[in-house]
Amino acid sequence: MELYLVAPHGAVKELDEIGFISLLFNDEWDSAVPSTQFFFLYWGATGEHDGRPAGMRISRFDHRPPGPGGDEISVRGTWSSERVIWTDTDGFPSTAHVDGRNEGVPRGVSRLWHYGGELQWGPDGRIYIALGDKYRTDMARSNTSYSGCVLRIDRDGSIPVGNLAPGVKPPECWAHGIRNGYRAFWDLEPVGRERYFIADVGANERAWAREDLYYGRQGVHYGWPHCILGLGFF
Repeated sequence: MELYLVAPHGAVKELDEIGFISLLFNDEWDSAVPSTQFFFLYWGATGEHDGRPAGMRISRFDHRPPGPGGDEISVRGTWSSERVIWTDTDGFPSTAHVDGRNEGVPRGVSRLWHYGGELQWGPDGRIYIALGDKYRTDMARSNTSYSGCVLRIDRDGSIPVGNLAPGVKPPECWAHGIRNGYRAFWDLEPVGRERYFIADVGANERAWAREDLYYGRQGVHYGWPHCILGLGFF
């Protein structure tokens, strides 16, 4: 077994629900055209390797094809080719002030929870990912935070038209009100009837909270933190 992609020492934030979270290959990949051979990674960066701010990123990496004679052992993702196409400017906020007794975590201890997320190609050729609220309901309510959003961006990181109205959330956001969209999937068939499914984590009161499954829709607020998932608004 060979390692496909190796990060520089200290580059990856490895704690709780942070690390390498989702990988997405170019939807126009052609084995005969090296320029199409790249992939995207949603991951937690410390910023120690490149001087950028710490936080979640979506980065593009090149794939290195087999060497002379078809040497498959040489196939790699090349870290030096990283191109950051999106950075979560929220960073890794503290949750130490949050009462985490329902999770078995005492007050004053900060945990990195609720970061989503699964990269997917949409039917419009854009990248989608459902994020989480970072265990901070105040950030989910904030119109400057990415917390609780579904992102929709172009493959170069630019922002397409058709996302949330200006001022609701940052311009990359397509929908919001999600607690922790840890899984999401575009069903691309049949053409013209594509559907986006988002799996969201319910509240911590296990006696009555439930997991939710949503149809993804542009502009929708799915309720969190103004409602308890599985129960409705309060």
